[in-house]
Amino acid sequence: MDSPLCKIAIVHLMQFPGSFEGIAVHVLVAGKYLKLNYPNETFMDILNKLQAKGVEDAYVSQADCDKILLGMSTTLNSKSFNDSGTTDEVRLQQTEDVANVAKQFMRSFGVNKEAVDALKVANEKAMVMVKEAPGIHAFLKRFRGKCSEEYLKSCLTNFLVAKVLGKFPWKSQQIIQKTMFAGMLCDVMLLPGDFEEVRRFEHGEAAISDRVRQHASDVSQMLRKKKDLIPMETITIIEQHHERPDGKGFPVGITLSRFNQLSAIFIVSQRYIEKLCDQHFDFTKRHDIIQSLKEVYAGGSFDKAMEALTSVVEE
Repeated sequence: MDSPLCKIAIVHLMQFPGSFEGIAVHVLVAGKYLKLNYPNETFMDILNKLQAKGVEDAYVSQADCDKILLGMSTTLNSKSFNDSGTTDEVRLQQTEDVANVAKQFMRSFGVNKEAVDALKVANEKAMVMVKEAPGIHAFLKRFRGKCSEEYLKSCLTNFLVAKVLGKFPWKSQQIIQKTMFAGMLCDVMLLPGDFEEVRRFEHGEAAISDRVRQHASDVSQMLRKKKDLIPMETITIIEQHHERPDGKGFPVGITLSRFNQLSAIFIVSQRYIEKLCDQHFDFTKRHDIIQSLKEVYAGGSFDKAMEALTSVVEE
């Protein structure tokens, strides 16, 4: 197989029972890609057979992955997605599956319109679900364990970002979308086990590998090749989302004067959600969390960001 293939977990694809006609499925056997030849069976029939054999991943070409992403996006916009027979747990899981496939596509091939559109649709549907919940803490309690914790954090960070931005007179839907887009893309290069490495490092418990340390720069480099699809404001937020005003962040170690207001808003919103998760989603600890954030994220654009975040949290 000369052209690259995208690895997709079969469990992500199984959430979408529609037929993906014309998709060529490959499996990895003894270090070689084997194209499956089931001419009279649907895509889902093939996946069922693979899953029954204990195969976890399928491999598809870029063109076929585009078709899969389009089919997934269509499902999220379909009547069946909003049907009363589809539970909220299934809806949220489907949005995560779409996001995971889109991110895997980007890791394999880079950024294109199909992957970007799929991420946007998934985020839009997830945000509707968060808004319909009685609050972010109720949402956390209900859906923890129904999807990955990192996806849950991502959804809640974007929801909180929108609420915090709402406290600024210059807010607009376009600005909100650009900032939320950073939440969808900032950790594209991280693998599941990398998030714990980042958490331990930021708690001063362990060192961090060069690959993980550089992931924000790697995402930025990838996105800068597609400035027609990715706003520069989004890229800047991604570059800075692990930085700190005291210069002790990563990957560069920038200091206070380099942060813009959108980056500051995104960073404190993301850190609040992360600390809330560290506290096992105990909302009574919100005052302690806010205080701990103020001790690190202060000065310049962070003062206004923290003021707005505090107002939202206290509502």
